[in-house]
Amino acid sequence: MLEHACSLETISRWASIDSKVRIPAFQRGLVWKPRQVELLWDSILRGFPIGSFVLSEEADGCYYLMDGQQRFNAIALGYDTLSGAKEGSDAVLWMDIALDAADRNTRKFWIKATTLAHPWGYGNDDECSTLSASQRREALEKYGISEDELYAKGVDLRKTYPFCAKRPFPLHYLLHAPVDTEEGFVESIGNSLRENKESYACLRGFDRLSPEDCSRLRALYPAFRQLKDCRVTFSSLSKNVVDGELKDAGVPEASSMTALEVLFTRLNTQGTRISQDDLRYSAIKAYWPEIKEENDRVAACYMSPSKLAMLVFRLAKSVEEKNDKLGFQAEMDIWHIRRLAQDPELKARVLRMYETRNGDESLLASMLRQIDAWFGIPAPDGMPRVLRTGMATHSPDLYLLLMWMVYSKVDLKPGFISGLALYLHWFAKDMRKIVNLVYGRCLQQGFTEGVIRGAVADAVSLDYLIGLYSAAEMKRFFEIKVSRDWRVGKAEEHSRWYAFYERVAWQNRATREMLIYAQRKYINKHFMAYDPARRDLWAEQNRPWDFDHIVPQNWVSGQRGEYREYCKVWLNNIGNIAAIPFSVNREKSDKGDWEFYRQNAEDLFFEEVPVRPDLTFSQAEAGIFAEKTHERCCRIYGECYDAMLGFLNAVPDSGKVVSRKGICQDVQKALKEKGRDFRFYFVGSDGREERDYALIQEEDWSRTWISVAMPVGGKYDGKYMVSFTTSLREEDDGLAYYELGLRRFPGAGAWKSKDAVRTKLEEVKDKFPGYEMDEGSWWLMCRIRTEKLQAADIVCELEKLAEVFG
Repeated sequence: MLEHACSLETISRWASIDSKVRIPAFQRGLVWKPRQVELLWDSILRGFPIGSFVLSEEADGCYYLMDGQQRFNAIALGYDTLSGAKEGSDAVLWMDIALDAADRNTRKFWIKATTLAHPWGYGNDDECSTLSASQRREALEKYGISEDELYAKGVDLRKTYPFCAKRPFPLHYLLHAPVDTEEGFVESIGNSLRENKESYACLRGFDRLSPEDCSRLRALYPAFRQLKDCRVTFSSLSKNVVDGELKDAGVPEASSMTALEVLFTRLNTQGTRISQDDLRYSAIKAYWPEIKEENDRVAACYMSPSKLAMLVFRLAKSVEEKNDKLGFQAEMDIWHIRRLAQDPELKARVLRMYETRNGDESLLASMLRQIDAWFGIPAPDGMPRVLRTGMATHSPDLYLLLMWMVYSKVDLKPGFISGLALYLHWFAKDMRKIVNLVYGRCLQQGFTEGVIRGAVADAVSLDYLIGLYSAAEMKRFFEIKVSRDWRVGKAEEHSRWYAFYERVAWQNRATREMLIYAQRKYINKHFMAYDPARRDLWAEQNRPWDFDHIVPQNWVSGQRGEYREYCKVWLNNIGNIAAIPFSVNREKSDKGDWEFYRQNAEDLFFEEVPVRPDLTFSQAEAGIFAEKTHERCCRIYGECYDAMLGFLNAVPDSGKVVSRKGICQDVQKALKEKGRDFRFYFVGSDGREERDYALIQEEDWSRTWISVAMPVGGKYDGKYMVSFTTSLREEDDGLAYYELGLRRFPGAGAWKSKDAVRTKLEEVKDKFPGYEMDEGSWWLMCRIRTEKLQAADIVCELEKLAEVFG
């Protein structure tokens, strides 16, 4: 039976192999911010209470830590019992014995943290403010570490120390020193520092404590002496309560949470909130203990363990149900995770993915390695790992599709698969629907390039996915006009391409990822050590690069000038953004200093922008800024478009779009044979208005609405057309939705003869049963057909209309 109060040193050893307490493997990195860790230790040394822990009893007599993991992490970090003072430590805690009280802080004891993201530590204040670029540069010079080495190879935290500290010692040497006597405490610390002086760069050459060191350590002795008697309490949930909760409650098991789940969910309302992913992973650890070790090991290089485990469960469940449903298993809650563990067949399938034999890697590890190979990871010109992890994090349904492809041993070209993944990841509007459409189509028709290409074309038509243009086409979207009131959204025919342009031009997650991909050679070379799988390193202040405005923000936003609003449009265009080292950007600040860009012009797609800080006052310079920004935006997108060509060049051989195109071409052939003038149109939209555009490229066949139209109305100013218009709908089995009737001709202008046409419609409406008269913006007379028609039927109907209104 575990005592209900433990010393700090005992708690620090809970992660050891022989401990009776088991720590949940959330691996959230240092989810507690450094300030929380530092202030916790200040509280401990001052004798403040730090709260209790909650444990649950398990069947083997051990205990599971349910609440207090971050406090445990901070305590173990101080005692150095998590990973030891060795290369690979994620963080090190230090005691600055010489730092006096500073302004803007409430501390009495200066515990300082260094981390992989901030090996120089933090500022001397309660907020643990980040250091300036000049301080970081000076720190690296003192450590003898170059910035390239830091981010390309990583850093051993033993070679660094808190830059703002005056006299830092590793905290664990003070915590492990005997406290029976004051002199013994000081002497032990001195011996530890001398014996381990080669372990830490700041201790090299250390011989003995100075008189001033000894005096300061004696002043600290009472605080460390009281730790010997310090006990932290914990509450425990007995096994009887856990096992008997459901039965005692009299609630059917199928509709209830276990006591562990209820308590853990309630605890989540206190302190640092735990994500739903982590709550689910706590259930996975409890009900699937066999997979924990391998799941954590594999996930370390890819994504959070909770994300990976959920993908595996969804894959296993989808394999089981593939004959019954045409969509992937959705993410599961804790109840479903518990139920899966009771299914012997499914459990065996999951365990096979994690199984390792004779030192061989698990099936799961080989699957993820294959996905990396498709993306060219870790080649210098391959996808940066941060983008792969971003795909797994932000597009889990897509990553599940990739895992399914590996599991099913599909025979597809790597360029096709990577192009498909990049296209869907960056341009999806409804990823789940797209992935389920592709998955279901492949189950029905097979995993071939033509089938997948056809399914994706259907996804565009169903408005799940944005259609693409080439970089060359993007350049021709508009001619930039230098006018105070001109905007991209006012360009001629902008609704044709605006949804696409909005996704690739203005700063959002997709455009930033496209920028990183375009700069992949630079990112892979200079930031190879950046670990995107660690959630704490995703925070902007912990990322080694910044997204810099090439033409500084203050040159536009901080100015007046006649062209300020015009320039604002281009300021945040991705063509004016580059990913450059954090320190370079902070040093550059709002200055027009482009020397770094000149030195890396090819990798950063940089071309000099000859403008000055007062460009908002100059029509000429505002125009140059717009032109150069648009050109660079097209170049960045061009790199990404080229990466998708392996997929885009494949020819769809099935699907609704293919069927519709076939019918339209049959109509086209019949009209040609009859000598009829006809045209193809599609409907484009910018989110505010819709209008017809000529269908001129292959991708246009994937538009939601397609029309085959014959110009008519010579009697009525020649501004009308009889049209066969069709859209694809998710619920239709094949192509079975048409609209036929009389419409205004695209761009026809004012309806000069509207009254005459209306009169004619009244005269002939009896000849067209089933047609509705419409005063709307699209149809003057329309009939909706939902049965399947042949091309001959459509042509007959069009000719009948043309005869009346020709």
